[in-house]
Amino acid sequence: MSVKKVMAWVERQATAVSNFCFSRPLVSSLLLLAILAVPIASLSKITVDGSIEGFFKPDDPEMVLYNNFKRQFGQDGEIIVNVHSENVFTPEFLTKLIRFHKDIVGKVPHVEDITSLYNARRVHGNADGEFSVNDLLYTMPKDAAAMAELRRYVLTHPVYKNLLVSEDGKHTNISIKPSRYQPRPVTDPESQFVAGDQFTQSLGSSHEFLKPQALMEMSKALVALARQYDTPDFRIHVSGSPVVSTTIVGQMAADMPQYTRLSLLAIAVLLLVFTRRFTFLVVPGLIVVVTLLATFGAMAAAGVSIKPPTQVLLSVIIVSGICSTMHLLTTFFNSLDEGKSKHEALHHAISDCSVAIIFTNLTTVAGMISFGSSRLAPIAELGVFGSLSVLIIMVLSFTLVPVILRLFRLRSHGGNLTTGLDRWIDTQLMTLGLFSARHAKAVMILTAALFIPLFILATQVKFAHNALTWLPADHPARVDTQYIDAAMKGTVNLEMLIDTGKENGLKNVELLKRIDQTASDILALPAQPVAVGKTLAITDLLKEINSALHDGTKQEYRLPSADGIGGALFLFESSGSDDMSDFTDPDYSKARLTVRVSWMDAAYYTSLMESIKKIADERIGDMAKVELTGIMALLSRTSVEMLNSMRDSYIGSFVMIALMMMVVLGGIKLGLLSMIPNQLPVVAAMGVMALLSIPMDTFTILIGSIALGLYVDDTVHLFATFRQLRERNISFEDALARTIGLTGRPIVITALVIALGFLFYCMSSMNNIRNFGILMATTTMVALFLDLVLSPALLAISEKRKNVVVTDVAPGAAPATSRAS
Repeated sequence: MSVKKVMAWVERQATAVSNFCFSRPLVSSLLLLAILAVPIASLSKITVDGSIEGFFKPDDPEMVLYNNFKRQFGQDGEIIVNVHSENVFTPEFLTKLIRFHKDIVGKVPHVEDITSLYNARRVHGNADGEFSVNDLLYTMPKDAAAMAELRRYVLTHPVYKNLLVSEDGKHTNISIKPSRYQPRPVTDPESQFVAGDQFTQSLGSSHEFLKPQALMEMSKALVALARQYDTPDFRIHVSGSPVVSTTIVGQMAADMPQYTRLSLLAIAVLLLVFTRRFTFLVVPGLIVVVTLLATFGAMAAAGVSIKPPTQVLLSVIIVSGICSTMHLLTTFFNSLDEGKSKHEALHHAISDCSVAIIFTNLTTVAGMISFGSSRLAPIAELGVFGSLSVLIIMVLSFTLVPVILRLFRLRSHGGNLTTGLDRWIDTQLMTLGLFSARHAKAVMILTAALFIPLFILATQVKFAHNALTWLPADHPARVDTQYIDAAMKGTVNLEMLIDTGKENGLKNVELLKRIDQTASDILALPAQPVAVGKTLAITDLLKEINSALHDGTKQEYRLPSADGIGGALFLFESSGSDDMSDFTDPDYSKARLTVRVSWMDAAYYTSLMESIKKIADERIGDMAKVELTGIMALLSRTSVEMLNSMRDSYIGSFVMIALMMMVVLGGIKLGLLSMIPNQLPVVAAMGVMALLSIPMDTFTILIGSIALGLYVDDTVHLFATFRQLRERNISFEDALARTIGLTGRPIVITALVIALGFLFYCMSSMNNIRNFGILMATTTMVALFLDLVLSPALLAISEKRKNVVVTDVAPGAAPATSRAS
């Protein structure tokens, strides 16, 4: 079957569906309601997830490793509460710290473990075999001498340094480990208990990992409690990956809907002003609202959370909803004003626009579905549900729109809505298009002169995944994170999992020495760009034990001898402390080595991890399997996968859209030429990013494929209309003039409305949302310029016309160009 026959069949089917819906509005409405009822009813189940874990699919090997690590050792993403005072070692400060510690245990939910100076491990022993493990402040120092001894002990203790206390002794950390599992109703109150101020909920837990909503509840409760204790001599800063991620989610959950509402309001007003018909406001508005409800309802029904990247679905739906209806409504009202009945006007509009509407939506789907192969969960979800939303819009264009047009009382204005300004705009657009066609070569040279510098700038754009910088520079979460990083040299963990593969494999003294040397080598890595602030492993615990057994002498702060390792471990296990579980499994076959670093751009973590893995493999690789996991590893992997997703999605969407353009435009040459005005807006956006120092992050990286899918709509209408007119043996000049007369003003209105709507995102306090608004508005206006200026020149070139001779074409020469849109 030829392409023409396929397109004719598509047109007949679309017309038949629209006629049915127009003729039976009640039945059609009920059918639509029945179909959409299920996803919309699920809206109450929608959840939000801003955690780094949310970027990975459950069966991703990186996520499987991380989850296994959490099951064994608990959450590695700790909340860090830093308390500053000019003198930490005073009775007043320590008394307040203890009270704060106990209030966290009692008032903050989902706490599995908490460590501060109050309950930090202090190992006692001597050469006679006496051995015990107590809390550091089991007894408060009773006089100045005892306080001075406590200060000396803490500041010289290797484990405490940059973990619980800063090097200058003016900062102390409270480390709070969230529960690894979701809580469940507990019938036995004794199944939750407090032992040594380590709060445990594991016995009253399900096997489902703690959800982001629980982390948000925990973070909010902790921040609120911290405010009550915050005073000039007890200055509190709160950070850690749970706090940062939940803060970003909360801020985006507030900003994105707020500025989307403002954007929709602006779009509604502009549509009313530009078109002067209430229908142009109601129809796109209902399409957008119904699609939003259905799409996010489908996400909820599928158990998919809203994540930072998937929030751009709001924008995709707004743009697609407006683009899909603008040309259809314009053609409809042109026919209505010519005296046709509503049914005849709808039939004419569907016949003229159905193929273009279907293919423009399918090209948008092609741009979105290219994300579907991404290994990152939210990017793949954006591909799936973005495609679904566009398909819903396409279906509603042929079903809901006819129902609305049937039910609304519409009058023919016989051209009375046409103003002198409208006619002037039509004339100028046709004049501009014909001028471009006549000077096609000059237009191409000018376009190259404008975009080659932008292309060069675009190559300078850098990828940077640092969600912390999405927050304003003065936001408490960002300020506190940077403050703690400076004071304590780290808020993010990298976890090294060392697996010997056999029981008691860690009791090998040679392996322990190598683990210890690995930790030393990691600490000795160059401080740029990421400084390692702390390492912690089972070797540190063994050195503590060995030193305690020799009356606490510094010289004996080393690993025990081969014969003494088993005895040291036995003594510690017998002491009643459960700290050993923080470092190894019960069989002594696996161990963890924790590396703490500052919160940085994820791209920096990749090179650091490569250095750490190389050291570990060289030192330990022949004795145990070494794997890197933890929040830092996930951030690093996100950085790599986002770049891969951008490359794959852009190539995939370009190929699929180009093929569709060839089909709908009936030729390879015209199809490829039509891709030029849809590629250059992406180049312009990336050039602007370089000029404004906007990084390529998990928000802006999506703009290329989204823009390629969305802004091809107007190009399809323009090129397809021109091709149809030429197939009727209309001359090039008349075909181009009529094409611009039919599509020009709708293209301008759509672009202006969308661009101005996106500019409202620039009011957001979050940098990523503001940047997204700037770039989407930029690509929209550049796409408009290219459609009006470059596209006519490309059409002229497609016909190998070196110099198009243009006759005088009045606005009335293009059918219905003087009608109101």
